[in-house]
Amino acid sequence: IEVYDDCNTKYLAAYHAGAIISKTGCVTECSENSTLSVSDVPVVGVIGTSISETTTTVANILEPAFIPVLGPSATIPVLSNKTQYPHFVRVVPSDFKQIQVIVQLAKHFQWSYIIGLATSDNYGREGMTELMRLAKEQMICVSLIEDFDLFNKSSMETFARTTLADKIKNIKDNIGIIYFGLNDPLVRFLKYIDEKKSSWGQEWFQQIQKIYWLASDAVQASQDLATTVSHFKTNILVVSPYLVNITSFKEYFIDFLKAPPAWVSGPWKLAISNVVQNATGCKTYNFTEESLSRCSIGEKLVFDQYNPSVLDAFFILVNTIKDIHRNACKNLSGPCDTFKAVMKNGLLNGYNLKNLDYTAIKPEFLPPEFFCVSYRRSLETLK
Repeated sequence: IEVYDDCNTKYLAAYHAGAIISKTGCVTECSENSTLSVSDVPVVGVIGTSISETTTTVANILEPAFIPVLGPSATIPVLSNKTQYPHFVRVVPSDFKQIQVIVQLAKHFQWSYIIGLATSDNYGREGMTELMRLAKEQMICVSLIEDFDLFNKSSMETFARTTLADKIKNIKDNIGIIYFGLNDPLVRFLKYIDEKKSSWGQEWFQQIQKIYWLASDAVQASQDLATTVSHFKTNILVVSPYLVNITSFKEYFIDFLKAPPAWVSGPWKLAISNVVQNATGCKTYNFTEESLSRCSIGEKLVFDQYNPSVLDAFFILVNTIKDIHRNACKNLSGPCDTFKAVMKNGLLNGYNLKNLDYTAIKPEFLPPEFFCVSYRRSLETLK
């Protein structure tokens, strides 16, 4: 297993994908270097990335080598297009599912004026496009679409003081904002409003708090967002994949941190130490039970909502490879020639993964897909 960190940036995702494809020997006459070192061990698949924009980048680069990409958190609908992304495998529902939830909630709240707000990445753009289409089908009018840079303070000020202020002034009933975008820009925007409330005037700030927010799943149920919203009286609903509490995984991970196996050394040890220290604020963690207890790390660790889908992705890939290896190599250990040939021609070209079919399951036993987290001074789960 090799681990790459793209820092949610397209250029790093492309760089790492290039490094992966170079191991396969998939070079063309246009390649700068046709003498690249080719690994004898086939690249059987990639799990990742964490956002849709970098996932599409990686899938496009790896497609000529037929390397399957399993997306544990990439949700944009276009990834379901098998003509465009023949070697991409979904592990979570596409945005189309959560957009249905968002539209039904907007209909339920009966907002008199709805503003659609999206970030400028493909997750935000495609999500808002699909949302507008479905909202129109449901006779819901999204009156204004804003696509602006939430990293730019001038852009944030213009939206807050001009767009929102004008709408609040002219519309007396409930105003709703449907936000389809990443977590950090929204938190940054709300913090910016909070910082400016004294200079912009208390009356303006009170008006802003009349707005209701409905956010997509990329806005995580984080303490950072909860703390930021605690300064407001406004209400923010976040649509999120249903949280699956995998107790056994948490127990395994805590045991792992107490006494890691021998392979946890060098870069691995440093990376794991940094993750734990940054997640818990415990700078004295040193892979001992005593340091875990001293910092109450077991209580502070919060697992991402997509952890179960990451585990699912590993389960799918590992069991598919085991099945192919058993059929191709019989009793031989290691990657035999037949197995290598299957990998070279594309795992998914000769092995079709079936979609889950719930039609035979009674409605009361269907697994839940989404839930809403309500932020209003305190965290509350709405089912």
